Amino acid sequence: MSASSGIMNQFTQKTRDGIMTRWADKKSLDAVDNALGSTMEASDFYHSADGSRLAVTTAAAVVVYDTQTGAELLSLPVPGVRKVKFSPRATHIVTYTRWSKTLEEGNVAVWRVDDAAEVDRMVRKTFPRGGDHTWSPVWTSDEALYVRGSGALEFHDGAAIGSDAGSLARLEPGGVLEYCVAPGPAPYHVVVRCKPVRKGGPSTLRMYEYPRFGKGEATCVKALTRVDEVDFDWSPDGSAVLASVSTEVDTTGQSYYGETTLYYMAANGSFDCAVPLVKEGPMYDSSWAPDSQSFVVVHGRMPAKTILYSRKCEAIFDFGTSSRNTVAFSPQGQFVCIAGFGNLTGEMDFWDTSKLKLMGTAEANCPVYYGWSPSGRLFMTASLFPRMRVDNGIQIWSYYGKLLHSDTIDNVEFSKIEWCPAPIENHPPRPVSPIVEEALKRNKPFRTAASGATSSGNVAKKAYVPPHLRGKSGKSSVPGLRRDKSPPRDLTAAKKEKVEKKKYVPGARQARHIPGAPPPGAAPQKKSNKKPKGNNKGNAHSNSGNASRTKALAAGEVPTAQSFLLNVTDDSPLVMLTKKTRNLKKKLRQINDLAERKAMGQDLSETQEVKLASKDAVAEAIDILVARTDALKALDADAQ
Repeated sequence: MSASSGIMNQFTQKTRDGIMTRWADKKSLDAVDNALGSTMEASDFYHSADGSRLAVTTAAAVVVYDTQTGAELLSLPVPGVRKVKFSPRATHIVTYTRWSKTLEEGNVAVWRVDDAAEVDRMVRKTFPRGGDHTWSPVWTSDEALYVRGSGALEFHDGAAIGSDAGSLARLEPGGVLEYCVAPGPAPYHVVVRCKPVRKGGPSTLRMYEYPRFGKGEATCVKALTRVDEVDFDWSPDGSAVLASVSTEVDTTGQSYYGETTLYYMAANGSFDCAVPLVKEGPMYDSSWAPDSQSFVVVHGRMPAKTILYSRKCEAIFDFGTSSRNTVAFSPQGQFVCIAGFGNLTGEMDFWDTSKLKLMGTAEANCPVYYGWSPSGRLFMTASLFPRMRVDNGIQIWSYYGKLLHSDTIDNVEFSKIEWCPAPIENHPPRPVSPIVEEALKRNKPFRTAASGATSSGNVAKKAYVPPHLRGKSGKSSVPGLRRDKSPPRDLTAAKKEKVEKKKYVPGARQARHIPGAPPPGAAPQKKSNKKPKGNNKGNAHSNSGNASRTKALAAGEVPTAQSFLLNVTDDSPLVMLTKKTRNLKKKLRQINDLAERKAMGQDLSETQEVKLASKDAVAEAIDILVARTDALKALDADAQ
């Protein structure tokens, strides 16, 4: 199974005819003889993290191969295996079979690869629907620690799995729902989601550092009032984690798919916050840069926003507004692909991360799988069975979006494909080619159509014009057409520019402008003799809270949640609490709109700045009201 000279990127594909290993580079896409033996009845395959091993599952066994030589290393006579996972260094393999009463000792087994010995077994009755951490025991990156458990976590010596002497520590934070161990070297960290302390109370996210598992020794704790599912995404160096907290129901009624909140938690507890998303709406995808210094989030109602954040959760760069829902960094971190897959059109943008410039755009044909090659120079999209029953095949693109290879694999149930991983040391980063460097200097990205034709330059898409307006001279504005895209923007430069505008210059006379008054030098406006309709007393009363908060902000004080709950007491009826909650949620949506306008560089008035500064207080007040409302509903239910 050795590649020919110059071919660096290996991948594996599965069809009805079996499993095949292939190689690809810029110039060729080769197919080789099937060196994996008889894989006609193979149901699935799995790569190890370093790419040295390939596990193939059949109805009767699990067979492990060496990916370079094709030699069979191990055969486990375990029927009905549904999932397989390798340890980080491929020294152990974990198998999952469907639970039944005959499997009293457990349906998840851990095997040693060298001698095929079973070293551990545990019970997982529910079929795993999330990541590997939902069903499999986990190891640290160096395999020094082996972690297993459900209600409580047991930490074992990675070299003595299954023995009593290998037990090192036990973490019992009070009902572990799910957990995830950080990658990277020591000190080792683990984040856990715990059950609520009392019925109806909030569940919690807790961060621990091994072996400090005593009471009150969590480095970071975050309460989750509304949560159905949590997805963890650790930074590659294990110094921070992004926790995507989602609910099945959106209480505001704005989204059919529920609501999602993204939390940032530093492993050492030095910093944590809710990531400030600049556009209201769902979160589609997030990804860490390989250097762990930044991350990208795709979020907001379509067309979505794609924002690059720093480790302090500060917005650095806006990749623009467009129909995108996927982000993928190359293994070396040189490039990032921002795409619209799934129910979107398959458009892809390829960016240079060092210069934050667009290299090229392309459009894939109904992609189901996507991924960067180990070298970071190729990007693959594939249309797979059974999601697409016709027109299955592979498309391989260059790192700037040029279509290099297109291979149709139809009528053979082409159901899975994966790049074979490789150590990053085998593929050091290389500079971009001169043709791409020239395109970046000219600011003319490459554009590849769905047909595969590539051109350089900004090809503007014309807006749709109804037939009755076509061919008419003069400007024709068509009302109701939505602008689906907005240009990229450096948010750090926008902040500096705004600061420079307001910078005080010693000795210079500063023009004073009173909010609400006409600007200096403007013609005086004539006074109207018309009297305002209605009574102004109610308006003055409603603005009293804003006036007090404006004075507090001018004095350097931050608005508090209690300033929005002046008329709320412990005896407030349920109707009043519900109405107050609805009004504050409306205010929070307006604040999010102001935050987005500010991020785009628009200047806000003093009143708008006051409103923007009260975002955290409004969110806290909403949580307080929701808790009181839930408590009153529970009391009413008990009374009935």
